[in-house]
Amino acid sequence: MSEKNLITQLGMKINAKTAESLRRMAEESGQTPTTVAKRLMLAAIKQAEEGQAGPLPPYLRRFYGERAVMEGNE
Repeated sequence: MSEKNLITQLGMKINAKTAESLRRMAEESGQTPTTVAKRLMLAAIKQAEEGQAGPLPPYLRRFYGERAVMEGNE
């Protein structure tokens, strides 16, 4: 008997300013806005559970406030 994977589907409405930020991050990363939003959420959950973050792509590093990336000094 195989285990069932539980999946939760989220539907969210975001304001225009947030949508534009998400679109810009997606463009920078070469991903879709949906993929970027999903990765941001999963990274936030991991951070909340573990209290630490590993190596992340630039758009996720900005989420965590790494100033070198925000200032373009990577």
